[in-house]
Amino acid sequence: MNKLVVRFLVIIVAKLLLSTARAQPVGNNLYPLTLPYGKVIDWHSGIVHDSFRTYIFFPPGYDSSKRSYPVLFLTDGDWSFTAAVNAFGSLKQDYRVIEPVIVAIGYGDGPNRRDRDLDPEKGGYAFLECLKKELIPWMNANFKVNDNRALYGYSLGGKFATFALFKEPKLFTSVMIGAPADGGRHLLPTANQYVSNAVEIRSKVFLATGEFERETVKNIKDFCQWLQSQSPSIPVTTWVAPEMNHGAAIPAVLQEAIKNTYAETNKEIDISVKQLKSYAGTYRNTVADESFRLYVKNRKLYIVLHGYTGDFPFQLRASSKNTFYLKEYERMFCTFNGNNLTVMWPDGRESKYIKAN
Repeated sequence: MNKLVVRFLVIIVAKLLLSTARAQPVGNNLYPLTLPYGKVIDWHSGIVHDSFRTYIFFPPGYDSSKRSYPVLFLTDGDWSFTAAVNAFGSLKQDYRVIEPVIVAIGYGDGPNRRDRDLDPEKGGYAFLECLKKELIPWMNANFKVNDNRALYGYSLGGKFATFALFKEPKLFTSVMIGAPADGGRHLLPTANQYVSNAVEIRSKVFLATGEFERETVKNIKDFCQWLQSQSPSIPVTTWVAPEMNHGAAIPAVLQEAIKNTYAETNKEIDISVKQLKSYAGTYRNTVADESFRLYVKNRKLYIVLHGYTGDFPFQLRASSKNTFYLKEYERMFCTFNGNNLTVMWPDGRESKYIKAN
C-alpha cells in the first residue's frame, strides 16, 4: 500500500479514537461546565472614551425568579468570564453556593487596554468612575440585581482592586485581590495613602497568590496585619496556592476567591464525648438495603460509608447538638433524632436510617 495512503489512514483512525475518548460520558453527579445562559454586550464609555465588551451570566432560575441577585464584577473579562462560570459549576458539587450575576469586563475583538484601565497610576481612576457611574447604574436599571457587589482582579487587576477598596470603600461589599502586580509592593503604600483621609473599610477582603511568589506572599501578610490593626472587625482572608507561580495560580486563586465569597461553609461546634458516643453504632436502611457504621475515636465521631467512599472513614463534625456535616462534602448532613438518622446527600437526596445496635 502506498505510504501516503497508510499515513492518511493512521491520521483518520487517530482522530476517530480521540473524538471517541472525548465523547465518553461523565458521572451523573457532575455539573456541566458548558457556558450557561448569558449575554454579550458591546458598549461605549463616555468616561473612559473607549469601548468595552461585557459578558453577563445569569444563574439558573433567574428568568422566573422574583428576587434580586448579588453581582460579581470581574476584570480581564475576556478570560475570567468562562473560568468563573466553570468555577461555580465545580464548587456546587461540594458546597451550597450563592450564585450571583457575573459581569466580566473585557475588550472583545478590540485592543486590550488593561495596562491603561487597571493601573491606578494611568487610567485606573477613570475606569473605576466608569464602573461606578456607568456600568453599575446600567446593571441596576436593567437587571434584577442588588447592592451586594463584589470585585475580583488578578495581577494588574489585583492592583486595581486594591485601589478600588480604598478609593470607593462603599461601592463593593467584597473585594478579591489576586496576586497583585509588582509583587504586591503597592499594598501598604496604597493603604497608608488613604489613612489620612479617614477611609472606613467595610468590604469583606480576600487576598491570595501562588506560593512561589515569595515577595507577594510577604506583602499580602503585612497588608493583612495592617488592615486588621486598623479595622479589626473587617473579615480578611488570605490564601496561598501551593507550589504555584504567577501563571499557574490564575485559575486556583479565582476559584478560591469565589469559594471564600459565595460558598456557604459550616461552623464546627464542640460536642461532649458522651454525646458523640450516643450516636455510635450501625445504621440500616431496609428499603435500600444500605448500612453504615459510626464510631468514636480520639474524641471524634467517624462514619464509614460502605459502597460510597471506598470504606474510608470520614469525620463527622457537629454544626449543632444533633446535626453533623463532612468537611470533605459540606453539602452532606447527618441529623440524629433518637435512634433515627436522616442523611441529606450532596446531590439533594434524603435517606432515613434506624440504629441497629
